[in-house]
Amino acid sequence: MGRIKVLDPETVGLVAAGEVVDRPASVVKELVENAFDAGASCVEVVVDKELKSITVRDNGCGIAEADVLLAFERHATSKITCGADLERITTFGFRGEALPSIAAVARVELKTRVADAVGGTLVRIEGGQVVDFRPVGAPPGTTVTVRDLFYNTPARRKFLSSPRVELGRVTEMTGRLALGRPDVAVRLESGGRELFRTPGTGLAGAVRAIYGEAVAAALVPVEAEGAGARLTGFVGRPELVRTTRRGQTWFVNGRYVKHGGLTAAVYEAYGTLLPAGKHPFFVLHLTLDPGFVDVNVHPQKLTVRFDQEREVLAFARGAVKKALFGRAVLIPGTKGKGTTGGMPSGAGFRRGLPDRLPGREPVPGVFFREETGRYGAGAAGLAAATAEEAAQVRLLPGEGGLPGARSEGDAATGTAGAIFPTLEYLAFLPPTYILAAGPEGLYLIDQHAAHERVLFEAFGAALARGGIASQLLVTPELVEVRGFDPEAAGELARFGFLVEAFGEDAALLRGVPAGLGAECGRLLLAELLDLLAAGEQADGGPGAGREKAALASLACHAAVKAGERLTAPEAAALISQLAACREPFTCPHGRPTTVCLGYEELARRFGRR
Repeated sequence: MGRIKVLDPETVGLVAAGEVVDRPASVVKELVENAFDAGASCVEVVVDKELKSITVRDNGCGIAEADVLLAFERHATSKITCGADLERITTFGFRGEALPSIAAVARVELKTRVADAVGGTLVRIEGGQVVDFRPVGAPPGTTVTVRDLFYNTPARRKFLSSPRVELGRVTEMTGRLALGRPDVAVRLESGGRELFRTPGTGLAGAVRAIYGEAVAAALVPVEAEGAGARLTGFVGRPELVRTTRRGQTWFVNGRYVKHGGLTAAVYEAYGTLLPAGKHPFFVLHLTLDPGFVDVNVHPQKLTVRFDQEREVLAFARGAVKKALFGRAVLIPGTKGKGTTGGMPSGAGFRRGLPDRLPGREPVPGVFFREETGRYGAGAAGLAAATAEEAAQVRLLPGEGGLPGARSEGDAATGTAGAIFPTLEYLAFLPPTYILAAGPEGLYLIDQHAAHERVLFEAFGAALARGGIASQLLVTPELVEVRGFDPEAAGELARFGFLVEAFGEDAALLRGVPAGLGAECGRLLLAELLDLLAAGEQADGGPGAGREKAALASLACHAAVKAGERLTAPEAAALISQLAACREPFTCPHGRPTTVCLGYEELARRFGRR
């Protein structure tokens, strides 16, 4: 007798149920999505503290009496009628598996009524078997109560987490569903306590109801159309970055999905706004023609495929980047408004200050410091800066103004050009902060981080034009380099290092990037060789990651250091050059360049409010 047997229908139902329902949160997902497909404008989810009972109530179209029992048959659905419908799926459900899968492993009661019917219908099913079916009075819509989940599969129930953890998963799932359909009012209750209620008036209200006012106030809106798609939603300002990936939500045509490419596109858009080990917050809706996306990939429908994935990802990346750097002021402490005007009239903060400090006119180009012994003497010395001091600023030659600055083409396409407020230099605060007045209060600029950003973009622009300018050393330096590859000399030259092989384990350093000292060049050369030897990185094309790392290291070494006091013209020039950067709000390593102590905060601290 053969060993292969056809399973009985009851066992088949239990096996199939595991693909759709694996915990209480899965039950909530399937039932709420059914409510959305039924056209509900209001959905209520009620669970007890021990999760022995889950109720989902909606005011949708309801189920006709003739269809109630059929709804619990496997692969019976009203969403599609033939295989061709799978090419353009517009509903959340379409497999006809949710209700039969739940009913196979729980005790289910469904009460429903269509709007024009005199009465409703009630059905009770336990372990896939109908135990009650009769007419009842019911409001329009459908109410499904699921009790004793996995009562007939103790092995599966054993692997559930504690009620507190499972309730957390139910809350997270219900929140995602509410964010996916912000036009529907969604309420979650547990143990008689309301956990949240979304108003059904749009995504902003849903985000505020689920994450709170503080999170909602730190979001940047995203809205773009192109490549046959539309992207809307919100991304977090830099101060909202998190240590985990929780708070990252992608929807495709209203359906919550997990897509590595879409998430990577957001990370790429943030760029250096993200410190190492931190993760952005976002809630994003991607809408495109249903024929261009395949959702029939996984039973839980969390995975999708795009017909033109490269174009979709490029569109998403560009839209998020434009929102972050094209409209918002991403300075911690500000309200994120795109205000670049002067200080508020009558603010009192500027009272008694001169209209313009001597030497305030921006110095063209990117400055480098060679001598660091004399940088003025306190606020009086800074206020008395002269044109002679301004002339001592070392400039990096560049074509078309500041290397890396915004171009007219960038402004037209919206791909670059962050909004940076107009700031007025005030003073230097040791050891490393520049104080400036601006439209929202007192701004503090980290001079090292700010100069890093300026130099990083300047070096990047120079590299794109063919290479970073070099300066020859008066006396070539002998550097110990084990296993130096002479073919790497060409790549080093692009970064401003002129190096020749000199024996087996040594190289002759003849030139370093302009503005960099010989000793600093020696140290940076060893680091750069390690980066070049690392090969291709994962965060870009061939060599993209190592190139950015090399530029960041070069900018860090060349930037003005903490404790070095800039003259007033130099500080003013640095502010102007930072404002001209594409991404002025953080240094290449993700630390903020500027923070703001707002007028409202100042007034509060001085007891004026």
